[in-house]
Amino acid sequence: MSTSYTTLNETIYESDDGLRRAVIYRKHTGQGYAVHCEDNPSSRFDRDGVIYGYTAPLTRKMALEIAQRFVDGKKIPKRLEWR
Repeated sequence: MSTSYTTLNETIYESDDGLRRAVIYRKHTGQGYAVHCEDNPSSRFDRDGVIYGYTAPLTRKMALEIAQRFVDGKKIPKRLEWR
């Protein structure tokens, strides 16, 4: 299970153990959403990240699914992975 909170421009999901974080934000063009996922977000040196929706915008539903799956440690489905 994860926790989430919303700021002015983004929704942030965090794993209960603090090892994964996903940030959903609206793209600057207004054409959908993107999700920035990070492993070890509190580490300055051992941090890994990936952005979904960078090349092709996501719908809000897709972005929520990616964020929730990532922070829960579940596999991202192939239909969403290519974006």
